[in-house]
Amino acid sequence: MRISLSSPFRLLTAAVFCSVALISASFAPAQEGQKTARVGEDPPVENALNRQRRRTREKQTAGMIGAWELLRYETEGAVISRGEIAGNALIADGFFSLVIHAAGFEDATGEEFDMAQAGIFRYEISNFSDLRSLTVIGHSTPPDIDPEVEFTLIEEQIGGMREYRVVVQKDQILMQHFTGTKLTFVRMPPTGLSAPEIARLGEELSENAAVEAESSEDLVQVPLEEQLHGAWYLTGYLAGGVPVPDDTITGAALIDDGYMSLVIHANDFLVDEKGLPLDSVLLAQAGIYHYRVKDSKMLQTSTIIGHANPDIAVDYEYAGGLRQYDLSFEDNALILRGLDGTALRFVRMAPRKFTELEQATFNRYGRGLDLVEDE
Repeated sequence: MRISLSSPFRLLTAAVFCSVALISASFAPAQEGQKTARVGEDPPVENALNRQRRRTREKQTAGMIGAWELLRYETEGAVISRGEIAGNALIADGFFSLVIHAAGFEDATGEEFDMAQAGIFRYEISNFSDLRSLTVIGHSTPPDIDPEVEFTLIEEQIGGMREYRVVVQKDQILMQHFTGTKLTFVRMPPTGLSAPEIARLGEELSENAAVEAESSEDLVQVPLEEQLHGAWYLTGYLAGGVPVPDDTITGAALIDDGYMSLVIHANDFLVDEKGLPLDSVLLAQAGIYHYRVKDSKMLQTSTIIGHANPDIAVDYEYAGGLRQYDLSFEDNALILRGLDGTALRFVRMAPRKFTELEQATFNRYGRGLDLVEDE
């Protein structure tokens, strides 16, 4: 099936997170209709309208939290169903992640190419039940493929803003942009690795001959699980024991209830025959995974959906791909060490209210907001 790439499809592309400033939990002033209490005063009384709005937002957020699989994508009269397009989302408190794959898109010359996009976002639910998002980190294949352009992934700017109407119906979520583009997701059950995956991890990654296929409840330590849950920002990366400069790599992770999302960007340069840099290249790895914690010291993952471009061209990762990391917490930082000598250091990102300026921008533009490409 050939599908012409249109701008609405790009509206759920994720964003770049190169600034540590977004880590800080900078809370906005009191919401509309509320007054801020001075020191020593009783807290302000919530009026009936704001109380109802708050309860509606809380109910909608609670219905959204979890892992989701893309069931259907609708745009410009076309309906693209699961099988022709693949996608997953992970929604937690104040953050969500998204990974989408599709094949058969056409460039300007009529050639077909594969689509890959991924990202992690902050979000809030407005008083009108709309989802407002700020980009944390993300990338996509270029929206308009130019034969002169060699590279297959582009970054999105930090803090890109979008707004969607969201409808939660039991085990489905509908996200609709003002252009009419609709994405329907179906809930995935909370789960860890399957018994066959656990057995394969034992054969492929463990020093032992096998790992018993015990239930995840027997293996997961609840306190450690609670520490893992949330959003994380990459502050250090070692490749083969060698630190990678902070200005060349960024990343974020989202972990919640048996699911993990990871997006990492690395900037590299092509060089000419004399070794002089020609152009910057975005190398990326992104995916959503099942995970479990084994013996309180190992994080084991199985790929649900993922991609990377280690040699410029984007490669889809096969479902069920297994990884294992040594897991530790050091000075409140999450440390993951791979079997290949790779080490990743993350610090927690706290959910925060949108700033007064961010809220004013959303209020000004309403559901027509799509500022991800503004410079």
